Amino acid sequence: MLKNELSILRESDHPNIIKVYETYEDETSVHIVMEYCKGGDLLDNLIERGQYDEELTAKIFEKILSAVNYLHSLNICHRDIKPDNFLFTSKRIDAEIKCIDFGLSTKFGEDDVMHSKVGTPYYLAPEVLRGNYRKECDIWSLGALLYVMLGGYPPFEGNNQNSVFKKIMQAQFNFKKSVWKNVSIEAKDLIRRMLVPNTKRRITIPLALNHSWLLRYRRMDLPKVHLKIFESLKNIKAPRKLEQEAMKVIIQDLSLEEIHELKEAFLAIDTDKTGFITAEGISQALKNSRLYLAQEHMQKIINSVNYLGYGKLNYTAFLMATLNKKLIIDEEKLYEAFKHFDINNTGFITAGDLRIVLQKSGTLVDEEHVERMLMEVGLHDKNGLDYEDFKRLILTQGNT
Repeated sequence: MLKNELSILRESDHPNIIKVYETYEDETSVHIVMEYCKGGDLLDNLIERGQYDEELTAKIFEKILSAVNYLHSLNICHRDIKPDNFLFTSKRIDAEIKCIDFGLSTKFGEDDVMHSKVGTPYYLAPEVLRGNYRKECDIWSLGALLYVMLGGYPPFEGNNQNSVFKKIMQAQFNFKKSVWKNVSIEAKDLIRRMLVPNTKRRITIPLALNHSWLLRYRRMDLPKVHLKIFESLKNIKAPRKLEQEAMKVIIQDLSLEEIHELKEAFLAIDTDKTGFITAEGISQALKNSRLYLAQEHMQKIINSVNYLGYGKLNYTAFLMATLNKKLIIDEEKLYEAFKHFDINNTGFITAGDLRIVLQKSGTLVDEEHVERMLMEVGLHDKNGLDYEDFKRLILTQGNT
C-alpha cells in the first residue's frame, strides 16, 4: 500500500497536492520527506471556526475541486476525501490548501470498476457501499465535504454506522437546521447536485467548477497575469535532464512568498482547473489580463508549450519556465542545491551521486541513463561536476 501511495504522490504535480521530496529506507522503516504544512488540517480549522463563510468556502473548495479534477485526469481516484485529508500551509487566512493521504487511492482504467469498500463512513458514496463504483465516488465525497464546510456537521448522521449508511443509501439529507438559513440557494444547489445517488445524473467536476456559486466569487477575485510571464513562456527552452533535476531541488526550497506570483499566474492561466497550462488557457488568460499580443507572438507561446510539454505544462514545468533565476536564485540557494547532489562531500557531483539522489526522489535510473545526463553537459571526460560547472549550468540554461 505504501509503494502505491508513493507512486501516486510522485506522479502528482499540482499546487494543491502535497509534494513528496525524498524517501529513505532502513531495515524496519521507510522515511518520507514531504512538504511541510504547519496550518493544521481542514477539520481542525472547521472546529476552531464552527463553519466557514461562503466566500472563503468557495475559494478553498474550488482549489480542492481543481486538485481532484487533476487526479482524475491522471486516472487516480482518491477514495478518502474528508476534511482531515486537507492541510493548510500556514495559519494565515489566505494559506494554501493541500490534498494529502493517498493510502486508499488507486489508479483506474477508463472502463475499470472498483469494488473495495474503503473510505470514511460519513463521506462514502452509496455505490461504494454497494461495492461497485468508479471515480464519481470522489464527487459524492466532495459534496459531503462542502456540506460540512458550510454547515459545520455531516449531511448523514446517525446513532451508529449502520444508520449512517442507511441514510447515505437513501440520500437522506436536508438543510433544515438554522445554520442553513444564511447559506445561499446556489451553494445548496451545488451540494444537491453532488449528492445524487445516480452517478449518471451526478454533476461532473468540470461542471461543478463552472457552477454559478463558484463563478460568483471567482469573478470577484480574477487575477491578472503580468506580461513578463507570457514573455517567459514564449522564450522557454527544453532543459537538459541534469538542469531539470537541479531546478526541482531549488524550487522545492523556495518559500511560498518567493513563488506566490508564479503560483497565482499558474492558477489564472489554468482556466479549466485541470492542473495543466494549455494553449486555450493561455489565450483566455491573455484576454482576462487585457493583454493583446500580435498573432506571431501568441503562436510562439503556444508552440513553446507544445514543444516542451506535449501540448500542456504541469506546475513544476511552469515554474521552471517562468522563474526569474537571476532575481530568485542567489549564491546560497545554488550552493545548497549543489550540496544536495554532492552526497559524499567531495566537491564534485559524480555519476554515483546522481544515481543515489534520483533513486531517493523516486526516479528509477540505471548507470547508462546517468552517464547520458552528464554527457549532455559535456562532462563525459571529467570525474564529475564541480560547483562552478553546476552554477554555470543553472544560470545560463533555459529561461532567465
